[in-house]
Amino acid sequence: MRIAVLLVFFATAPQLPAQSTLAISDDIHHFWEAYDQIAATADTAEHAQILDRLFLDRGTPGLSAMMQRRNLTGADYLNAIRQHPRFWESVRANTLGTDALDDEVRAAVEGLRAVYPALRPAGVYFTMGAYRTNGMTLGDVVFIGSEIALADSSVITSDFEGAQADHMRTMADQNPIAHIGPLVAHEYVHTQQGPFGTEVLSIALQEGVASYLAELATGAFPRFDAFDFEPAHRDSVREVFSRIMFGSRALGWMWSSRNAPFGVRDLGYAIGYAIAKAYRNQAADSMQAVADLIELDYQDPAAVDALVEASGYFEQPLADLRARVPAVSNVEGLGTDGERIAPGPRVVTLVFSHPMDARFRNFELGPLGMDHILRIESVDGWSEDGRELTLRVDLPADQRLQLEISEGFRSAAGVPLSPYLIDVTTGPAGL
Repeated sequence: MRIAVLLVFFATAPQLPAQSTLAISDDIHHFWEAYDQIAATADTAEHAQILDRLFLDRGTPGLSAMMQRRNLTGADYLNAIRQHPRFWESVRANTLGTDALDDEVRAAVEGLRAVYPALRPAGVYFTMGAYRTNGMTLGDVVFIGSEIALADSSVITSDFEGAQADHMRTMADQNPIAHIGPLVAHEYVHTQQGPFGTEVLSIALQEGVASYLAELATGAFPRFDAFDFEPAHRDSVREVFSRIMFGSRALGWMWSSRNAPFGVRDLGYAIGYAIAKAYRNQAADSMQAVADLIELDYQDPAAVDALVEASGYFEQPLADLRARVPAVSNVEGLGTDGERIAPGPRVVTLVFSHPMDARFRNFELGPLGMDHILRIESVDGWSEDGRELTLRVDLPADQRLQLEISEGFRSAAGVPLSPYLIDVTTGPAGL
């Protein structure tokens, strides 16, 4: 069975083309064929072959993208089927009813084209996951995790345990099947954007742009608690976010409730949404503003900063906020760059650009991994002004050694460190 979803090609006419490319829901039907045969087969040794033959081997590009992006295997699907049968049976009818969603999905894509006429075609697939996502993209493929995205408050989640049970119940009670249009629009925007940046600010903005443009396309406001909390607590949210936004650790702010600031999941989305909305509202040409938001190079911090600055979201200039980020300004005791240094015991002093909080420190492996780690023998401690940390190391001979001074270090003002890689090569014994 196929569900018709319009995939827009370049055109100047105000109306969408009469012919539309179909978004595929075949994976859903293949999944239930496999599910039923697995349930009817007592010999569990045959289950993997059934899953492969009826579901995985017949998979659409959407299923392939799902499995690639979420690192799914056949074993993950089998475990999900076996462990949560009450959930699957309760969501079955919804997943088989994708035909009824055709008008909503079509309208969402039409709405995007109305605000961004240069919209490129993308494939939309209603597929099945193993609770890893309700929707994502890979290249020009949008894939929907239908077991989550097509759930509603009637689904049974008692098969789950612990945090997963809480998460699945929360998701189901939000009645996601009623919000398919905004979900498809959000993910479709991602197919129009370039690669994600690495800073938390750029990641939050890219997700927020997708949420804001999905709202413009569908008229539906994002339903997450974060979108109510952020404007009501903007000053405090903005201050805490500004401390970490130039780092790379988005968890807590994006994609998870773990360590969520203020106890609110996905506040990064709401911040990015607010920036995107403010940018378009201040622009003389709203259509051009939408193009700016979609076509921004999110991997270019200067370009991101310029757009955020123009939005007026932060009260302080972005340059001043960036100036608060501490850095390692010098490493004493390991020679100069490119110098082959003598092995043996050494005292090493890390010199920082800002006074640091002595309660926080963290070291990570370098790109070469564990085999090339520069091991710390002991930590002597911090200088009185918090700008220097003294360590002791014992360097082996004839080795390239690495150690990253990571974002776990924080300034006295609570701003994470810009990571710094120590990378040295030792000479032979007796050098």
